[in-house]
Amino acid sequence: MKFILLFPFLLILSQTTYPIALFHGIIKDCQSDQMIGIKNRLEKYLNTKVFCIEIGNGSVDSITMNLEKQSKIACEKIRNHPSFQNKFNIFGVSQGTIISRYIIEKCNYNGKIQNYVSLMGPQMGIGYIPKLTCGKLCDYINKVVSDYENKNPQKLMNILGPASYWKYRYHYDRYLKHNVYLKDLNNEGAVKKEEYKKRILSLNKILLIKGSKDTVISPKESSWFEFYDIKGKNIVPLKDSEFYKKDFIGLRQMNEKGRLKFALFNAKHVKYSENEFVQHIVSFLKDDGDKK
Repeated sequence: MKFILLFPFLLILSQTTYPIALFHGIIKDCQSDQMIGIKNRLEKYLNTKVFCIEIGNGSVDSITMNLEKQSKIACEKIRNHPSFQNKFNIFGVSQGTIISRYIIEKCNYNGKIQNYVSLMGPQMGIGYIPKLTCGKLCDYINKVVSDYENKNPQKLMNILGPASYWKYRYHYDRYLKHNVYLKDLNNEGAVKKEEYKKRILSLNKILLIKGSKDTVISPKESSWFEFYDIKGKNIVPLKDSEFYKKDFIGLRQMNEKGRLKFALFNAKHVKYSENEFVQHIVSFLKDDGDKK
């Protein structure tokens, strides 16, 4: 009886998946407890190699380097990494989910990305730049944000990573005017880039994870590509959004084909239970089949 109960768990452990490229969020680096925990769990449960891709010096550059530059560095590392010359998976955490999607949509890498996991990321932007807590550096950054977010948003986007996915909650037109990075990645500009959609549709599957108690990603629904309405009050469900209906990057087609998955973790930002990790992330990645 015990063997029968353990069999599904043993089956998961026996699976060998493709190597995984892992990207961390702001104020983190590849040596943080958070990222080591994720890396170790993936390697343990999936019997595969996981490579955390560091950009610059990690935690500091994740904040002070604009996201376009971070993404280009990440792209170069993926292109040159020996383990990513064939099929591989990509896993983004918080801000790393956006960098991961840049790799998918815009990077000229050599391999083939199979599956994409987004763990509590600002996919549709954030309504405000969260106050950071990491000592004097974060105090300084918080002051810069306060000084520039309304007076000179373009300058803010050039000097701070998180500013690249900040949206004017009450003024979508201002977001379209000033933002470069996220607007382009989400194909929200006047001219749509079919290549971005083509690349998303080339994936086997996508998993979007939202935290029910997440207060860092605001609104937390952004993790599922949802955001406020034009009045900045109510959340527009993904399927009701123009972004989805007109299929800006291919999510509607992915969803209609059963290749877009959603998971809700009963947790704060980038937190999870062991059961949630295994049930949703491990089970998602252990299936590497090409279900096109």
